[in-house]
Amino acid sequence: MSFRNKIQKYIDLRKNKRGIRDRRSGALKKYAIGSVIVMIAIMIVINLLASLLLSDVKIDMTTIRMSDITPETRRVLSELTEEVEIIGLFDNPDNPQSSFPAYSLFDPLIDEYVKASAGKLKVTIVDPDTSRAYISSIDPTGSTTFSKETFIIRSKDRFSVINPYDCLGFDDEVFSTTGQYVLIANRIESVFTGTISYLTEADIIDVYFLKGHQELNNRIVSQLLLYDGYNSHDLYLDDAGAIPDDCEMIVINNPRIDITAKEAGLLKQFLADGNELIIICDYLSADKNMSELSSVAERMGILLTSDLITEFSADYLFSPNNNSVSKGKIADGFQEIFGVDFVRTGNSRSVQISNIINPELMVRPIISSSGFAKIDIEGQGSESGLTEGFYHYAVLSVHSGTNGSLAVIGTGFFSADEYLAAMGSNEANTNLFRNLVRSMTGREAVTAIPMKLNPSYIFQNPQAVSQQTLWSVILIAIIPFILFCVGMIVYYRRRHL
Repeated sequence: MSFRNKIQKYIDLRKNKRGIRDRRSGALKKYAIGSVIVMIAIMIVINLLASLLLSDVKIDMTTIRMSDITPETRRVLSELTEEVEIIGLFDNPDNPQSSFPAYSLFDPLIDEYVKASAGKLKVTIVDPDTSRAYISSIDPTGSTTFSKETFIIRSKDRFSVINPYDCLGFDDEVFSTTGQYVLIANRIESVFTGTISYLTEADIIDVYFLKGHQELNNRIVSQLLLYDGYNSHDLYLDDAGAIPDDCEMIVINNPRIDITAKEAGLLKQFLADGNELIIICDYLSADKNMSELSSVAERMGILLTSDLITEFSADYLFSPNNNSVSKGKIADGFQEIFGVDFVRTGNSRSVQISNIINPELMVRPIISSSGFAKIDIEGQGSESGLTEGFYHYAVLSVHSGTNGSLAVIGTGFFSADEYLAAMGSNEANTNLFRNLVRSMTGREAVTAIPMKLNPSYIFQNPQAVSQQTLWSVILIAIIPFILFCVGMIVYYRRRHL
């Protein structure tokens, strides 16, 4: 073959290879474009189907299940015998979130309420300005002023107004320093379920809180009792001179001064008639002895001392520098009733069981210290010579003949606003007090619905510096280098085809 023929053959071979590459590149381009078009079409179809078939489906990706309702709420809703309506008063009924942005927290929970009620609960969103006749039908007396951006829950002729902001928890520290509201938690479910329970409760019990002795505030615990079907009232017994006929339980909530002899006599008769009394009296009272109040407790085999319980078990203390604030252990037999094993106690008097034997009384401790606790006798400030042992924060006495019962609690950490607000939402303490009231009035214990904390997106347990450096090298250098090498190899292989 001549040199000229060889050159021509080489040129023809190059042309053939270029043609093959061109045909292959064209095919690959068509395949790539076709694949992209098919993928886009598939995504459009999937999106349309999802919007049609799953329009009511909400997925909760938070670890604490913000949109889920608890088994206690499901129980309440499944047992509804009357129809319940949740009414939202908002400017834009079609889009409540436009007038109240936080509605997005309420909406998924309310949807779950409707599903779990088996048709017994419905939701209505109205503009109060354009639906005056409907609003008037809620309260025909006209005595209630309804405000926008609130909820109303009603059942038959009973209703309750809920301010959404009362269902939300904000960071107090941020507000005190910047004046801004930072949402950190919500108790929407607790408020809504509690209100529904109250409105549908057939047997409402009247509980009276004794007043006139510098008692601590009880707004928080009264609201919790309302959810359980108890109406709370104030009772100025010394002025009234008699206990109301509808009173089934009296709560003496941390008085700072002693009651009068007249009041003590009325309370003793109240117990003798087979009623229930709860005495709460911590060590910070102005009158340390509380002789009249102690005489009421003594009638039921309980001694309310003026001694301060101090805890010395490291397992029970919250701070090694404060022996008067500690855990209290729920006694055997009460743990299942109250739903908790330990509670927070503080500044507690020692509550003792009387040595006088009365066969008609069954007196049992409710909450006790560890076996390493001591008592500061009448505030003398010295524990020398005192015996370590178990001391009682709370004692319950039941009279077998009359069925009257008395609970004496030496700490105010269960019922006073000042303590409950300072501790945040101490589920164990509030759960104990609610179930104590329920058990003394013959009702079954309930499971408390906890507050839900907003999910945190802060990374926890950061990696060590060496691990961070290793991952940085892998992500920034090694992986890009590998991809570059693979790309170069593919390029040269395709180029020489």
